[in-house]
Amino acid sequence: QLDIRRPVEWEATDEFTNWMHKHLLALVDVIREACLTSVTLRQRPFGLRVKHGNIVALAGSLRESGLLPGGRIVAVGSIRRGNVDLATCPLPTILLSSPPSPEVICDWHASGFELHVARKARMGTAALQTKVSFRSDSQSNWGPGLLSDLLHEVRDLYAKALL
Repeated sequence: QLDIRRPVEWEATDEFTNWMHKHLLALVDVIREACLTSVTLRQRPFGLRVKHGNIVALAGSLRESGLLPGGRIVAVGSIRRGNVDLATCPLPTILLSSPPSPEVICDWHASGFELHVARKARMGTAALQTKVSFRSDSQSNWGPGLLSDLLHEVRDLYAKALL
């Protein structure tokens, strides 16, 4: 839990902010790769229906394979881009998929706070200063929905206050 009742000062250069953003995106990619499911496809028919990379339906032995409807195919063999024809691809081949996004139901609350921002010029003088007040907000029994939808909704609350 983050206590933002006390003022927090943080001075960061644009280079530091860009460096953090780049490395956080790399960390997200590593975590995403670690969560992939691999399945070896040995014979046709696979019992798999895919539309635009999304797993629509599974049948036969693929039901026990770890693939889930709603998941997304990210690679067939060593190919990660473009289209692959599963009806003619060489066998055996490995299929990598990401799991479907889980749906969440939650209660959330964000306390009100003030954001004081000062952007400094190269010589250390303040080039831009502003104060933005954010109101408290909450919602009970949000969902069911994707976590990305919840984050988007909460982010929009703060974006409106900034605009």
